Amino acid sequence: MKKLLQKLNKEIGEISRDIKQSEWVYQENYKKEYAKIRRKYKQKEYDLRMGLYEGKSELLIPHHPNDKGDLSLRSSHLNSIGVNIKKSNYPVSNLSPSTNYQIECTVINHGDLAVPLANVEFFISPKFKPHDFEMEITGTGRFLSTTIRGKVIKGSVDLLDHIRILCEDHIIHTRINGIIIHPPTGPTQTSHRAEEGEEVTFYVGITKTTANTLLMEGQRIVEADPQTPLAQRAFRFRITDVFRITGRGTVVTGKVEQGTLRAGEKVNVFKGDSGRGNIMNISTLKLERFRRSVSTITPNMEVGILLGNFSGTISKGDILVKSSRETFTEKIDPIPEPEKVNEYEFLGRTSISVPAMDSTIASFPFRTSGVKDRNEYIFTCRVFATTPVDMPDNFDTLNPKMEKRVGAKKLPWKF
Repeated sequence: MKKLLQKLNKEIGEISRDIKQSEWVYQENYKKEYAKIRRKYKQKEYDLRMGLYEGKSELLIPHHPNDKGDLSLRSSHLNSIGVNIKKSNYPVSNLSPSTNYQIECTVINHGDLAVPLANVEFFISPKFKPHDFEMEITGTGRFLSTTIRGKVIKGSVDLLDHIRILCEDHIIHTRINGIIIHPPTGPTQTSHRAEEGEEVTFYVGITKTTANTLLMEGQRIVEADPQTPLAQRAFRFRITDVFRITGRGTVVTGKVEQGTLRAGEKVNVFKGDSGRGNIMNISTLKLERFRRSVSTITPNMEVGILLGNFSGTISKGDILVKSSRETFTEKIDPIPEPEKVNEYEFLGRTSISVPAMDSTIASFPFRTSGVKDRNEYIFTCRVFATTPVDMPDNFDTLNPKMEKRVGAKKLPWKF
C-alpha cells in the first residue's frame, strides 16, 4: 500500500509540472500574439481595452473624427463626417435642381468580428408632400401691412384663407387679408380668389420685423396644415342667390364657409369678377335659417341674410366678410428636425461587408428634382448587420444623436 501511494504522488507531481509548463507556454504565446495585434492595429481606431477575440461586431457611422460611438459627443448631429454628397467624385456644399449626385456613407467596424453582410439604407427629408396650393415668392413689400408678390404654381386660394410660408428654418402661419391680381395686360384689380398661373400680391398679417428677417425670394407658400378650426377663422360667406323683397329689402342666401356672424354686425361685399364695385359697411338686419330668425350663424350653415341700405350691385358668387376684420397674430414655428423613419423618404439600400477593425464605403445614386419642392435636403443613412444579426434597439429612430448606427448630412438647395 505504501509503495502504491508513493507511485501516485510521483505521478501527481509529474502532472503538476506538465500543467505549469503548459501554462507558461500559453502565457508566452498569448503575450506574443497580443504584441503582434498591437503592432498590426496601432494605426487603427481600435480600442485595446476590449479583450482579444471577443467575437463581436460594432458597426457605426462616424459623426466626428475618432468617433467611438459616444452619443454624448454628437451635438451637431446633422453634419456627420461619415456621410458625404458628391458630384463627379467631388464633395458639394449645396445642391442644384435636376442634377445627379452620389451619396457616400462610411461604415466603421470597431469590433474584432468581420461582418460579411450588412445593409446600408438611404433616406432623405423633408418627406415630399404634394400640396393643393403652391405659390413661389418673387418679392415682398409694405403698404399698410406686409405684402407678398408671387406666381401661383398650383391650385387656388381665397380671401381670408390661412396659409403657411416655408422659410429656410421656420414655418410662418398667417392669413390672406387681401388679394391683388396683376393681369398680363390692363390695370391691377382686387379679387377674393387667386388661381393657378396668376401673378398676385397678398396682404398678410406678418409684422415688418418678421418679413425683413425671414421672408426671401424663392420661398414657397402652401395651404394651412394643420388647419385652424373653421369657427375660429375670419367670417366668410359665399353668396349663391340674391332676392329683392318689397317692403323688406335685399336678402342674400348662401353658405357660411368659416367664422361666425351675429345679427347687427356690419359686412363688406367683395366682388367675384374684376374686384371693382366692392361695397363697404352694410348692416345685417336679420339672420334666417329654415325661415326662423337666429342670432348667430356658424360654419356650414346655409342661411339668408337681410341687408340694410347700400349703394351698388350684389351678384351671385360675391362673398361677405366682416367690416371689422378679426385680428390674427402670426405664428412662427421652427421646422422640426426629423427623427423617425416615417418622417423620411426611403431612397433604397445597398449591401456591404465590413472587415474586423476596418471600414467600408457604401454609395447610392441620387438625382434632385426639377421642381422647387423644398429649401434643403437632409440625407440620412443607417447600417445594420444581418450576418451576424446586429439590429438597433430602436429600429425606427433615424436620429444620429440617439443612435450610433445613423449618420446625416444637411445641405441647402440652391434652386
